[in-house]
Amino acid sequence: MLYPVSPLSFAVLAPLRAAPMISRASLAPLSPAPGLPSDGAWWRELLGRPGERSALAIAFAWNVLTLAAMYMVMPVRGAFLLTNFGPEVIPYVYMASAAATGLAVALYGSFARRSRSRLVGGTILALSACLLGWWAVGNVASTVPAVAFAFYLWSDVFSIMSVTVFWSYADDVFRGERSKRLFGVIAAAGSLGAILGSLLVNRLVVALGPLPMLLMAAATYSMALPLLWALERWARSLPKARAAPAETRPRSP
Repeated sequence: MLYPVSPLSFAVLAPLRAAPMISRASLAPLSPAPGLPSDGAWWRELLGRPGERSALAIAFAWNVLTLAAMYMVMPVRGAFLLTNFGPEVIPYVYMASAAATGLAVALYGSFARRSRSRLVGGTILALSACLLGWWAVGNVASTVPAVAFAFYLWSDVFSIMSVTVFWSYADDVFRGERSKRLFGVIAAAGSLGAILGSLLVNRLVVALGPLPMLLMAAATYSMALPLLWALERWARSLPKARAAPAETRPRSP
């Protein structure tokens, strides 16, 4: 069945169809990272040791969901902005976005004394609820310039905060030598999530329109909350690190 393509849906699809293709010749052969075995065992090291593979899978899925939700939101925000203002407003949006992001980071920092799980979980809930709110007023955002401008600023905050919160948490859970082995695989999940999010928008926006993309993004990102709880249980099961012995030096007379 063919669906009529509205100008707003075309604006969502345009940046996705203009993405450059990656040739096979441009891909370099894989080689083990420094510190990993040079034989085939480095693959097993890269994919996690016994006891940490479940945590690696959880973090991988969380990063996939985060980037997928972000790439569902980004084309919609561009469509709302460009259909109301045109491309000449983009430099001003970038400047305003920097200020909005700074305010969001300051607000996030004011809650930094809360426990790790409550801080990260509350951020995921707040961002998901905001996505639902924007979906509810999406018809206004697509036609009222001031609301479209505000949505673009918020979507920048969502993109930065969702990724930053994930990597801050991952850095706090996977420490030292473990982070050096696993962060490459976890980072690859971001590329997979970006591809999946873009494909979903490309396939569904013509049939459904841009507003349901926000609802899909809210549902996708909210699934990171149970992953946070599962990863928190794994982190609490780890043995406590022993305090390093104090360094002893001969005292000068």
